[in-house]
Amino acid sequence: MRNVSGTGGQRPRGCSHTWKQLYLRSGERQWPYNCCIMDCMERADGGGHVLVEGQRRDVVYIVPMCNRRHNTAQNLEWLPVVHGTVAMPADNADSTVDEDSSWCVIA
Repeated sequence: MRNVSGTGGQRPRGCSHTWKQLYLRSGERQWPYNCCIMDCMERADGGGHVLVEGQRRDVVYIVPMCNRRHNTAQNLEWLPVVHGTVAMPADNADSTVDEDSSWCVIA
């Protein structure tokens, strides 16, 4: 997966939640302590907007990422992801996101 540039100020529409709060409210999801990038031991501070390899290029997802190293506008290279990372679609994310809204498990 890789970051999507220019999304830092975007918030979920229709609610006051952060991406992390919305991710946690959407089903039985847990927020991992560590960033979802392989071998990164930094804390997953927030939700990073990403494209997922093998998925449609017009669908942006939210994944747990560290803000220090990986969830930055400068980091646009494809990055290896921890197996089993769950990605939430961001383009239709609002306060009503549920289990049927095209979540993606990255293998």
